[in-house]
Amino acid sequence: MMKARQQLRVPLPLPVQLKVVDQDQEFRSTRIDDISWGGAFVVMDPPAELGARVVLQFPAAGECVALELWGKVMRRVKATDKRPAGIGVQFESLDDDIRSLIQQLVDNAIAALLAKKASS
Repeated sequence: MMKARQQLRVPLPLPVQLKVVDQDQEFRSTRIDDISWGGAFVVMDPPAELGARVVLQFPAAGECVALELWGKVMRRVKATDKRPAGIGVQFESLDDDIRSLIQQLVDNAIAALLAKKASS
């Protein structure tokens, strides 16, 4: 199910490494639940504080190196029966190459959703 916000969000369960700047010494393993061209929902319990800066690293499709994105926590979500605890991250300072890789991830997720719906 796609979610309407400022930008289209699509489900994309994807392993990711997360580090809260000025708080964490090491990256921790977690996952992205959904993504848009401007941000992502990242599973994190307990959620980081609003306004905290984070770094996300995950392998980009067809790339040998991990994609690294910087962002800011714009939303905190407590765990419920339907959703894990986590943070809404707004991406910062994306260059054209990074935007293109995110666009590819979003487009692939949308294509997979449409294909799944068509086969149902």
